[in-house]
Formats: sequence, structure tokens, C-alpha cells
Amino acid sequence: HVTEPYLAGWQYSAFIFLGINTLSMAVILGAYAGLFFNIMVTRTSTPLSGGESRFALRFFFIVITNCVCWLPIACVKAAALANIEVHSGVYAWLVVLVLPINSAINPILYTFSTS
Repeated sequence: HVTEPYLAGWQYSAFIFLGINTLSMAVILGAYAGLFFNIMVTRTSTPLSGGESRFALRFFFIVITNCVCWLPIACVKAAALANIEVHSGVYAWLVVLVLPINSAINPILYTFSTS
């Protein structure tokens, strides 16, 4: 449904790739922003405040790597729906290189960013 976007069931594919992925990214960004805000409020109201920049940097990298890995998928799907021809090699690079990056980087981020 990416190389020929208007095959049977294209609405379902578009809903999954664009609708659910976009909604998921918005929920993830909102959840991390809320979590960050709540922790910052708690830290400023208690005497144990400190290390906020390290904490913020950790959350920033976790959210950014997630966004960077899924944004190209949504862009390629939107381009396919707009009848913009995307070279077939792009799909191979996305599947082989871009998608696994998030799974590979998350353990590193969580391991090395905690004490």
C-alpha cells in the first residue's frame, strides 16, 4: 500500500500509517510533556531539587528518537497518497535501517541515562 497507494483497502492503510501513528506520536509527546511538567513541579516544591538538565536531556532524547524513527514512515505514506513517486530503494532503507534504530537506541538511552 505504499508503492501503489490506492489499491483495495487503501483507506485502512492510510488510517493506520497516518491516523494512528500521528495520534500515537501526539499522545507520546503529550504524556512526556505532562510527566516532565509534573516532575518539575514536584522537584521545585521539595528540597531534593537538582539534576533537572540531565533529566530533561534524557526525556528529550527518548522522545526525539521515537519521532525521528516514525516521521519518515508517515512522510512516505503521505507522499504516496499525494501521487509523488518515491523510489523503491527508499522503502528498503526505511524498513532495514530507520525502523530498527528506535528499538536499538532505547536500551542505550535508558541504560546510560540512569545512575
